[in-house]
Amino acid sequence: MTAALRRRGHLSLVVSASAGEQDATGAVSLAAGAAPALGGVPAAPSAEAVPAAPRAAGPDIGDLPADAAALVRLVSGAPVATPACDLIAFANGDWAGLDPARDPNGYTLAEVTLAWFHTHVGVERRTGGVRAGDLASDLQRYLLPFALEFDAEQPGAGVSRLRLQHAKRLMKSVSGGAPLPAATVAGDLLGRTGLASSWLTLPDAAAVAMGGLPALREAVARGALTLVTVEEVELVRPLWLREADLLIGPDEPHGLAATTQTTVLRTLRTIIDHARDLGADVRGTFDKVTAIEPLPHQRLRPPSQPPRFVPLAELTALGRHLAPVFQLALWLMRMAGLRIGEAYGLSVGDITERGGRMWLAVTSQGGQNSLVRSEDGQLRWATSKPDTKTRRHRTVPMPAQLADLVREVIRVFHTDADTGEVNTAARLIPGIGSDDTGGISALYSALEVAFAALRAEGHDVVAFNPHDLRYSVVTALANAGVDKRLRRWYLGHHSPQDVHEGYDLGPQGDELVPVADVLTALAAEQAPGDLRVPTSKAEQWGSGTRRAATAHLLRAELLASGWLRPLPRVELPGVEASEDPAGDPPVSAADVARLAGIEPQTARKLLRTGVITGAHQRLWGNRMVWYTHRSHLDAYLARSAATVDSLAVRLGYSYHQTWTLLVHLGVLDPDRAKGGAIRLTAAAITAVDAEVARREEAAGRVMLLDEAERRAAAAAGHRGDPPAAGPADPGTGPRWHSPPLRHRRQCRGLPRRLPSRARPGRRRSGGAGRRRPQGAARHPAGDDPPDCQPPARRHHRRPPAVRHARQRAAPARRRPGHRRPRTPARSGVHAAAVVLAVAVAARPSSGGGRPRPPRSRISHGPSRPLRAGGGGRPRSEWTDSPPARGSPTPDPPHLTCEIARCGPGHVPATDHRMTLRTVRTVRNADRP
Repeated sequence: MTAALRRRGHLSLVVSASAGEQDATGAVSLAAGAAPALGGVPAAPSAEAVPAAPRAAGPDIGDLPADAAALVRLVSGAPVATPACDLIAFANGDWAGLDPARDPNGYTLAEVTLAWFHTHVGVERRTGGVRAGDLASDLQRYLLPFALEFDAEQPGAGVSRLRLQHAKRLMKSVSGGAPLPAATVAGDLLGRTGLASSWLTLPDAAAVAMGGLPALREAVARGALTLVTVEEVELVRPLWLREADLLIGPDEPHGLAATTQTTVLRTLRTIIDHARDLGADVRGTFDKVTAIEPLPHQRLRPPSQPPRFVPLAELTALGRHLAPVFQLALWLMRMAGLRIGEAYGLSVGDITERGGRMWLAVTSQGGQNSLVRSEDGQLRWATSKPDTKTRRHRTVPMPAQLADLVREVIRVFHTDADTGEVNTAARLIPGIGSDDTGGISALYSALEVAFAALRAEGHDVVAFNPHDLRYSVVTALANAGVDKRLRRWYLGHHSPQDVHEGYDLGPQGDELVPVADVLTALAAEQAPGDLRVPTSKAEQWGSGTRRAATAHLLRAELLASGWLRPLPRVELPGVEASEDPAGDPPVSAADVARLAGIEPQTARKLLRTGVITGAHQRLWGNRMVWYTHRSHLDAYLARSAATVDSLAVRLGYSYHQTWTLLVHLGVLDPDRAKGGAIRLTAAAITAVDAEVARREEAAGRVMLLDEAERRAAAAAGHRGDPPAAGPADPGTGPRWHSPPLRHRRQCRGLPRRLPSRARPGRRRSGGAGRRRPQGAARHPAGDDPPDCQPPARRHHRRPPAVRHARQRAAPARRRPGHRRPRTPARSGVHAAAVVLAVAVAARPSSGGGRPRPPRSRISHGPSRPLRAGGGGRPRSEWTDSPPARGSPTPDPPHLTCEIARCGPGHVPATDHRMTLRTVRTVRNADRP
């Protein structure tokens, strides 16, 4: 397809990659035909079928990933819909490069550019991470879009068509004298790179076209614009939109500075040399191409100001409008001569004390995300770089004033208030949005605001670049007569010019101490002894940072040290603003809400209505924020104490559970008059906390009665065989059967039945009518069998202790006309049983049955009513009295039953064999 035919709109291309119409070399074939419909409007049919121009063999994509393969097809001239043009990922991957069997003159300029980048950055690794990122940016914005447009002019010509005039056209474009490549313009409008905008879908084309989709329909209808279909997706080049006068032009100038143009031009010359190395016949001497200084109205950015000397007094004045974190960054650059990345790369562990001085180890850079090479040679994004700009580490002494400032920063920001431990792994300059990362962009923004505030105060100040602070240190040391060699090594500027200088390993020991002494003396003359400039600017810590939870403590510490000043009060007409009392720092509404355990809007209402005294407003930027003093807040907290609601929120209980707990502890009177606010004293809170702690401790030994019954039944069915009392022959030895319950209890001297609530129609337990097996021995009633635990039976009754607890927990039957009294602790809620202190496992041995320990005797205790409201049968209190007579086996754990209340969080026991130690019956109303 020729450029003339395409511009006149006489040809439409339909590319069907899915149909697999490719030649032997892999190039996609382009078939001429009717233009596809756009929004229902058919394109003008072509007058005649014009065959596509012959193309050279396509690129060999092999087993490349999908994104890399799409990028290779794109630079070869094939239409690709919105490819993922990540050049760094492409350089990290494997690519065989251009096919050496092809004619080098047939390589496109875009192919040669991509091949050079992959070889230079990915294979040979001749650049670091920062330089690789800069090259990728230049290629995506300028060089590759220019190369694709150059190749599209004559698709079959290749890189050998490149001449000096083409290179000068590129430099005129980047200098602002000519439009940028159409793909770059479209990419700026769409918010992506120019390389990724080489082909546009119809929605994207409508977004960058004047008139939108209707204008595209009209252009297709009159034949001024053609479309390409790739896998049923219609695409268009931005260049075609420009030729049809549809592409929206940029509103801002785009001319680059001459120094930046030189960098782009140097890259273009290297690409041309790479094409010649591959065998392409590129004619012309491109060394004659030079950068063009843009006109003032064509510049993308205003010209940068030359560096200037920044006095310490000016930095002190600027610090009044900077937060402490930003003050630290500026003082590190101005007093120690650090680069901005070196200042943000310092960690607390890089600070050491030696010989009465503080020393600084400069070994890394940080403050922004940057590309670095990992150990495997791959380029990775990282928050810091493990090296300096010159790849030379240095350890320098700090001036005395800077050392005092660093000690204060470590004390306030990096020392645990409870343990006093210093976090040596943390970054020295705290991260604001996230821990130990970022900060450089925030510093630039804070400087702009600070300069604007100084100008608003009437100061005639000129903004400076943070790197000017490093210029100022070099200038100050040179003016003070410091030796040049010491200056170079102190600032990290050592660059050997010959072999002899290359053997210089730098000052050793304390040879750099005189440099720090000079800086200390200069600072004493120009700045106050304390570099902490009082400011009203405070950091706004990110929610995910370590300091977000302790921001109020940091603010209080900075206020107490005088580094942070309270916000200015709002001056009311006719009212004289009072001064803040000494030692009584102001507290914001947000801090009041946090300390009082209330919502921020409630805190503001209390301050606004005067419930919290000492309320006033302060200016925070353009906003007015409610404040009070700490003494007034303490008085309010002492007055209000705690409420049932706040206590319930803290404990995680509901209001009614907390109220019942307070009544049970005797803290709250259930008959108190309603309508008044309930205020809890410190003693009441202490009692509640002790009870909650006791319940949490008991929760580890708790299980529900149903679970205990199930486990006890499982344990009863898993009993071992009793030991034989005679010969092992089963026909001659005694055989034991399961005696009735009353016999088993009588043989141990126990009562016939456990105390229980009588129920009408309930069958009596005990199994008195059971027949013993024929031939089984009957033991006397007063003698214990060898193991008082019978063999396993087919049916088992509920264990006595569990049955007794369930009976005691059953709801009382109401008599006609009888109304049970309602008490706070038992508000008509049905009772439930909970088994506490569930027992010790008695696991059977692997071989045979280990006899189960005999139960201890249970004696009756004094009778007490079951319920506080009266009524019901008396209960028995089981005691831990030992058996009346001796036993050949040791006494087992005894059973104890008492009325108790238990909290939530019951943890069932995990043993399948157990002995119940303690049974407690409680009611649902008593369980918070």
